[in-house]
Amino acid sequence: MRTTRSDTANPWHLTRRGVIGGAIGAVTASRASGAISSAFWSRSGASYVHTGGVFSSTFSTTSEMSDTALSAGSAGVTITLGATASIYEQLQDGLIRQINLHVKTAGTGWKLKVYAQDSGFTTYTLVSESAAFTVGGTGTQTITLPSPIACGVGNVVGLFIPHGCALWAGPYTSQANSIGYKAGDAGSITAVDGSVSNLKPGVETLGDPPFLVVTGDSISAGHTLYNSINNEGGAGDVRSQIAYQIQQIIGPSFQYQNWGKGSKPMSWVNTAAMNPLVQPANPIAILIHAGINDIVLGPSSGFPTITDVIADTMAALDGIKAKMFTWQHLFLDEVLPDASVSSSDIAAMNAAIASWAASNGATLIRVHDLMGSPVGSNTINPAWTTDGLHPNIAGYAQLAAVQAKAISAQYKKLFPGP
Repeated sequence: MRTTRSDTANPWHLTRRGVIGGAIGAVTASRASGAISSAFWSRSGASYVHTGGVFSSTFSTTSEMSDTALSAGSAGVTITLGATASIYEQLQDGLIRQINLHVKTAGTGWKLKVYAQDSGFTTYTLVSESAAFTVGGTGTQTITLPSPIACGVGNVVGLFIPHGCALWAGPYTSQANSIGYKAGDAGSITAVDGSVSNLKPGVETLGDPPFLVVTGDSISAGHTLYNSINNEGGAGDVRSQIAYQIQQIIGPSFQYQNWGKGSKPMSWVNTAAMNPLVQPANPIAILIHAGINDIVLGPSSGFPTITDVIADTMAALDGIKAKMFTWQHLFLDEVLPDASVSSSDIAAMNAAIASWAASNGATLIRVHDLMGSPVGSNTINPAWTTDGLHPNIAGYAQLAAVQAKAISAQYKKLFPGP
């Protein structure tokens, strides 16, 4: 069933919005190689979507976060959603326009902050912060920021909780993590005062929908140098992502989210990614890189022959299409060379993906031959990989050159190059 949204009609009213209410900061070198853009696309009338923090649907009332509960004095406390783990990082460049807070005790003087953190999760450089705002009630509260503030992929949010106010936090045990805190209304932080473990604070950031969502297997997630939030990682070099490299070609206003996950086949995209993750982001375009795990996992998943595997993959693509709106466009990558897998199986899968794309209005992106060494072989070029399976940063740039061309061809009025 399709995700219900109020902004399914007429999504093409796009405007370029500049940053309001916050200086733009550069993402740290371990996260990216460039600065955050000062202008972003926005869709008129589109509902805001999750861009980072904790999904409000998972808020719970387990632990209090306040200056007194954290032993942080009586001048309020700043919490950072990024100490020792990156599961709450920002998913996309752009502007944070609203937040959902899970409030225990309301009051005045709250502030939202955006930090660029170093790879050791010890230093937090302030990128932007909101003006002070009032929280008027308890439970889940949706706050429209006084002015939107800027953020970048890999940034983390912080929240100043004034004295006398308190936020709820729930348990998080899927991955070891801790939330740092600093007494008072902190700016840049060179060392936190302390941390609390295995909690997810009730903070969700909301912004404009991205233009593109990428999903699929570990290559879409950014392995080996980056892991998407969906991989319960988020840490690493953001340049090791398909969409980041596309953004470098098309332009910094090209916003994206990455919902890839390692070792997943096309059926996972259909059943576990589309509605819970991809469609709620309300993208105009979807790019899927998947298929190799269909082949590898097929025999152990009840699909003993390549014919059976392909039939299952095509059924998954049918399911993905059924979950899309008619105004959304689907881009499908070919399966890349993999010397550990039969070249005839990969060729058969790519032929089937090409046939499905041609019959269903999707765009096939031919990347298999490009990435081979020699060109067209079933061995990935060693200059573009570190492990023979996944692209390195140079390899992602090679993929992006072809992908950006396909996206620009589909949306010429928006992205005239490359």
